[in-house]
Amino acid sequence: MIKNLLIPVFAVPLLFTVLSASAAYQTLDVNNPGFTYSPTADAIKFFDGNLTPQNPNSIQGYTEEAFGLVEDSLTFVKAADVADVSPSTFTSDTAFNYLTIHFGGSELFFYWDNAINSFSIADFKGVTSGADGNGGGISNYRAYSDGLSEVPLPAAGWLFGSALVGLMGLRRRAH
Repeated sequence: MIKNLLIPVFAVPLLFTVLSASAAYQTLDVNNPGFTYSPTADAIKFFDGNLTPQNPNSIQGYTEEAFGLVEDSLTFVKAADVADVSPSTFTSDTAFNYLTIHFGGSELFFYWDNAINSFSIADFKGVTSGADGNGGGISNYRAYSDGLSEVPLPAAGWLFGSALVGLMGLRRRAH
């Protein structure tokens, strides 16, 4: 009787380990990821699993997890379903440096050091069997910014100007 109970006790943790390891973030070579894209990213991650739900808040969390970022460190910029854009291009009025693409039952995560406004992908079939190339299989795009790559020039100007005024004030006091 005890022997029969030991099998399920040891099988449950083993099953959990196998299931949790079945889908993981894989780093792709930015110069040869298995598809053509532009502009060249600084990092690309691939997740061979269906992340749900596909709302921008959930995808933000997955993107932060993929790149090892602090929770809620990204700002949502734009979402687009393929019905709203060309399957092979994505453009945003606001710059972004993280982009997540959902296709079939998988995700692609992109990161750029310098924020971009436009992205294109082609020959997509190299990523997974079943995708038909030129953006085939893409369901949606989700774009985010970490805010670090963009320094608004007017704000930098005000900061520099106020520092100069402060230094001039200290100089006058010294005389």
